[in-house]
Amino acid sequence: MEKEWEGIMGTAVRLGVRVALLLNARQLMSAIADKKSPLIQRSAG
Repeated sequence: MEKEWEGIMGTAVRLGVRVALLLNARQLMSAIADKKSPLIQRSAG
């Protein structure tokens, strides 16, 4: 029973890490896009 629980927890942790990485990647991409757009506007204007 404990081994099964550990396996379930391990899978949940892995899924959580994967989801966290995906969310972080999305936030990073949007943050980079937000940072780039003012720079582009400044250089163009």
